[in-house]
Amino acid sequence: RRIESGARSLDLGAIGQLSFERPDVERFPCLGLAYTALAEVHVYNWRWEEARLANEQALALSPSEPYVLTIFAIYLAFLGNAGDEARAWELAERVIELDPRSATMIYLNGAIAMYLGRLNEAVESYSKGLSLNPTIYGGVGHLMISITESRRGNTEVALEFLHTAEQLMMSTSTPSKIAQLSMSYGMAGQFDDARRMLNKLET
Repeated sequence: RRIESGARSLDLGAIGQLSFERPDVERFPCLGLAYTALAEVHVYNWRWEEARLANEQALALSPSEPYVLTIFAIYLAFLGNAGDEARAWELAERVIELDPRSATMIYLNGAIAMYLGRLNEAVESYSKGLSLNPTIYGGVGHLMISITESRRGNTEVALEFLHTAEQLMMSTSTPSKIAQLSMSYGMAGQFDDARRMLNKLET
């Protein structure tokens, strides 16, 4: 049975807003992750400069934490500023060096590559992530390979992954998943299937 510890749950966002003369990483070893959490909150609220500052602080505190590096790389790649693209890819490569067997980190590396327009690297990372975890994110991994292959002009390959993605994703369907599948079928030129997905939103 559960034994009450009396400890309160950890609020990383609140910790990230604490102010120290010198960051006390010995007392708060998760401080880097807290700043990453704060950066994500800023992104959700479209506060890009505040997000950059929080990401920079997270990186300074936890330069070897894969999740910290990955979130910062995604932020830089998503913005697409010319000066940030090289840094985003450098962070992404460092993540794989630090955590080469993590399906999640490798998968997110694929997302970074796709944001940067590096489609070959994106497919390679997505595929490696899937080989380590064939059902990663409940079929979204297959969906992202399908989207990337469509952008590379490989329609038949894209459809193979898209059909698998549908089987996995529709086991627990949500409006968001259905919309993603409809868009992906449209990108692959399969407009009947795209409409079939849209019809599911109406039922």
